[in-house]
Amino acid sequence: MAVNIIRKFLMKKLMKPDAEGIMKIPEKGRIDFSEHFLKERLFTNGIDYRSINNERQLVNILDSIDQAEARKLKQE
Repeated sequence: MAVNIIRKFLMKKLMKPDAEGIMKIPEKGRIDFSEHFLKERLFTNGIDYRSINNERQLVNILDSIDQAEARKLKQE
């Protein structure tokens, strides 16, 4: 379930309009790479991606990771 949530989230993020303004679904390889990168980022921050229940929860987790990284950089 969490894998589908992550893939759908990434597909939304990676969609781009073409010259006519029609949204294009990104290439499968690009989604796969982004999914692997995001799972690795969650893992290194101690979060089991399989426990994510919805997209809002994923966004909140990513925001908290970004805030923690910003605080860490600010202290250095």
